[in-house]
Amino acid sequence: MRCLLNERGGLLGFALATALISSITIYAVLFSAISQGRQGRFLKERLRAQYVAEAGLVIAKERLWRDPTYAGGVVPVTDTSGLNSTNVTITVTVPDASGRQQISANVVY
Repeated sequence: MRCLLNERGGLLGFALATALISSITIYAVLFSAISQGRQGRFLKERLRAQYVAEAGLVIAKERLWRDPTYAGGVVPVTDTSGLNSTNVTITVTVPDASGRQQISANVVY
């Protein structure tokens, strides 16, 4: 009888250790999945901001083509779905001695 009780105690310890290791593994997998999701959203927003800034540069180039005195300003930009819109702040420098201008586009997303 005494030997049987010791085996049950060992089995309980094994079951508790297995449950603890499984819980830690599940927590690590869930934490990793949540972290990957956040990183994916960050990269998506960063890429979206880059595309919006590039759209602002295209807008500035077109306006400079039509009006060489264009100095920039705030331009609203909407994506192709029409759901996301933001403002691009465009800055155009005065032409230097060689006639070149610098265009910058800033986006706050």
